[in-house]
Amino acid sequence: ETMQAELRAQRPLRDLLAMRVGADGRQHVVSFSGEPMFGPGGALLGYWGLARDVTVEWHTRAAVELSEQRYRQLLEQIPSPFIVHRGGRVLAANPAAAQLFGYPGAAAMIGMSMLELNHPSSRAQSAARIADMDAMPVGGSVPALELRMLRADGMELFVQARVIRVAHVDGPASLSVY
Repeated sequence: ETMQAELRAQRPLRDLLAMRVGADGRQHVVSFSGEPMFGPGGALLGYWGLARDVTVEWHTRAAVELSEQRYRQLLEQIPSPFIVHRGGRVLAANPAAAQLFGYPGAAAMIGMSMLELNHPSSRAQSAARIADMDAMPVGGSVPALELRMLRADGMELFVQARVIRVAHVDGPASLSVY
């Protein structure tokens, strides 16, 4: 439908996707790009352009999106509080971590310094541990450690933190589980 509308409007096509049944009887995803060509009187003669089969890329992108969706669902549903961080900054957290640390939701923790969650007496130890983790390869870990932490409301709490280096969307990160 979208392609037909674009053709009727005689507009250029840019990476317009369409499903087509190929000679092999299977459905293919085809990307169309082209420019309308007009005759001397302004009548549309046709389109000059390119059509290419992007079925593999389309299925790959769909698989990645599904994987990311599953990751987000897993992140939200795990009952153990955890935070994903890199360079001492929170990249992701689950609702259980937001609840533990007294934030209205996980999104409120994104971008904050991990050291803000630490009681002043634990900050130096945590900063060294964060630096050690950031230097480790994916799969590396440090032993569990009891830390004195702070909730958003200033209330102190003691937690046992386990940290492992993980592959994250845009590079290695640390996963702290409490």
